[in-house]
Amino acid sequence: MRAKIPRIVAQRSWPILLFRTAESAFIVGRGLPQAERVAEARELVRAVYGATSAYPSSEMYGLVAQSRRAAVGIPANIAEGSGRGTAADYAHFVDFAVGSACELETLIILAADLGFVRANVSESLQGRIRRERRMLIRFRQQLRRAG
Repeated sequence: MRAKIPRIVAQRSWPILLFRTAESAFIVGRGLPQAERVAEARELVRAVYGATSAYPSSEMYGLVAQSRRAAVGIPANIAEGSGRGTAADYAHFVDFAVGSACELETLIILAADLGFVRANVSESLQGRIRRERRMLIRFRQQLRRAG
């Protein structure tokens, strides 16, 4: 039996295309598709989980939980915003993702200050967070111009 290929319908309700299949939807801006934006943020989540696994056990409910929550908030807000009906709504959730990135960067700096993470790991994570944040800010600007 052949696999059923989902029919893709393109809608242009604002200057950003929304592609829908029966199972899912994704948005394509002038940059990366939403799925790729989430994929990059997911990689950051994996890196944060790896780094925080080396924190002292006394921080399990402190910096570990807060750092992981902030990291997860980035792709979660991107995904939630993509399901909203307008560009303005989507931009609002991208704002939350940017805020989570700012929070995560601060938490990584604090962890380095407290000696929970090596300086090179902290610098690498901070660089990834800054790149993610810049990408989100550019995308938010596109959404605001569209909305």
